[in-house]
Amino acid sequence: MTEAISPIDQLDEEMRRRKLHLKTQSVYRMWIKRLDEFAPGKLDSMNVEVVQEFLGHLTKRERLARQTVHQATHAAVFFLKRIRKLDVSRADFNLPNRSEAVNPILVHSPEDVRKLLAAIKSPKHHLLLALTYGAGLELKELLDLRIRDIDFQNRRIELRRKSHRVSRTAILPEYIAATLPGYIEQARPSTWLFEQKPGVPITAQVAQRAFHRAAALAGIDKSQSLRSLRYAYVVHMQMYGVPLGVIGKYLGLSASTIQKWLRIGKSQLDVDFSPLDRLLASQGEEEVDTTALANIVGELTDSDEREYFLEAISCYRIKAFRAAVVLAWQAAVRRIHLECFSHSLNVLNTALQKHDQNAREIKSIDDLGVIKETTLLNIARDLGIFDKNVKGILVECLGLRNKCGHPGKYSPGPSKIAAYLEDLITYVMQRQPVVG
Repeated sequence: MTEAISPIDQLDEEMRRRKLHLKTQSVYRMWIKRLDEFAPGKLDSMNVEVVQEFLGHLTKRERLARQTVHQATHAAVFFLKRIRKLDVSRADFNLPNRSEAVNPILVHSPEDVRKLLAAIKSPKHHLLLALTYGAGLELKELLDLRIRDIDFQNRRIELRRKSHRVSRTAILPEYIAATLPGYIEQARPSTWLFEQKPGVPITAQVAQRAFHRAAALAGIDKSQSLRSLRYAYVVHMQMYGVPLGVIGKYLGLSASTIQKWLRIGKSQLDVDFSPLDRLLASQGEEEVDTTALANIVGELTDSDEREYFLEAISCYRIKAFRAAVVLAWQAAVRRIHLECFSHSLNVLNTALQKHDQNAREIKSIDDLGVIKETTLLNIARDLGIFDKNVKGILVECLGLRNKCGHPGKYSPGPSKIAAYLEDLITYVMQRQPVVG
């Protein structure tokens, strides 16, 4: 009696027969084994529906990159066509495209960054991590940094491309300006700020190992790579009230890259501080009581919105009041967008034209992100999402958000922020969430 050939063995035989590259064979075999683990014992009866569930799992649960999911799709299509003899193609599957927000990045909280910086004992590696975060550096910008690029007098760092021309100027954090001279005197680097031997800069591997060692010592499970400190820089600057469009321009990001983080209008503001100084300045400050606010937030039914507001409350607790205002407003606007988009596009666009005749037609919920927030509140009022009195309250909230969202000396007190958070929760977040 002839023993039945397993689907994996059939796959190997078919790939060899078609003379696929050895690396392609290895990748296809790996993905089909992953598919078998996802749906045990179903390879013999595998179909499009099960594969689609598998691809959805990779996208939404494992949060794999778009290119990786497409690679898995190629392997599955080959298996279904050549082994299962099904008439299928990649067009039969719903795959993530470039515009979808499939983002595997888990950004470090300010407390995570504190732990990282405190965990590493080497002065060189401590400064390396602190500077990466404090100036929002790319890995290559860090490795190419020369001693002459540090301007202590004007607190600036000149970052260069391969042509040695200055590509952008970064803020030199006060903390780095105070500690860097001692490191230079002790380490005596000759050319590069961080050298493995005289005249030779450290490698990317050395920098990454320093980060992972610090992450392990700090007990941070969600650490990814040194680049995660750059993402933390972006998010924390937002928390401190700097609009994302300004941060992106400061970091030299393209418009398309900025759009991946958030759709935002133009701004004439500039960046004049580092989140490292704000983070260290807030360390050890007395916390304020947030029990009442946390109890209110705990009643929110939407888990994402609840977590967003809990983050705002964390900022409020450490007296990062402006950050709390900005975070809470972003969550509230997200809810208003959902409420508005639950109406028909015809009704929504009619309301928009009433308040802004030059606005472009709304076709997707993302289009609401480019509408002025005062206009958004007027539209929501016309659609019956809230009444005139509530709109007035939210206009006042928007005014506070605008004051806190721009660098300046304005500093609201804790009672004002508590009232602001309660208003947003009561009049926006505690409404019944839109279904679908």
